[in-house]
Amino acid sequence: MFAWGVEEEIVSADVAGAIKLVQDLQMGKTTAKEYNNIAPVADEILEKTLPHIESEQTRDMVRVLRYIGGRLQDVHNMRFCDIDRSVEIWRYIPFTHKTKKLGKICLQPIASKAQAVLKNYLDREEPASKQFVFPRTDGKCHERQYYEAITKACVKAGVPHWRPNQLRHAAAKEVRDKFDLDHAQAVLGHASARMTEHYAEVSFEKAAKVAREIG
Repeated sequence: MFAWGVEEEIVSADVAGAIKLVQDLQMGKTTAKEYNNIAPVADEILEKTLPHIESEQTRDMVRVLRYIGGRLQDVHNMRFCDIDRSVEIWRYIPFTHKTKKLGKICLQPIASKAQAVLKNYLDREEPASKQFVFPRTDGKCHERQYYEAITKACVKAGVPHWRPNQLRHAAAKEVRDKFDLDHAQAVLGHASARMTEHYAEVSFEKAAKVAREIG
């Protein structure tokens, strides 16, 4: 923020430089609000929640998010043309993602469980279409409604409230339990664009191996 302020000539470079010398807040030593590590949502809690989500599309988005271990935007921004279905483990390359601005590549495998959910949507449009797989109301992505739908469903199901990002952590836990941290990073991580394309392919193959065995 201060670097931007220097560019815009709002603050001096001396101020931006001095900020770098300020130490980070220490856990348990300030009055600032502290956050706990994000825990994975248990599959049994997820299964109890799903029937109480009114929208079928929202239920399917939740399922896909759990199976691919992606971020919420990965499902919201999923387009037909971004999915290569010519191979056993589909290859999904989001046209936009969280770390794109950092010059990183996102390559996600889609295995049998997520494929089964997505087929009901993918068969409705040509593979080359730039339309979103999950239709949007008025062309907008209503993430807030997505959160609210899950919150209401948790109340109706009588289960602890959970958030969409906990689905990603659930996928990570499953991979770590069955494989190792290296494979979990392959499934959930991103390869730097400064690395070779070969590196991205190797990482994908590890993720595809996991997807093939887990489904």
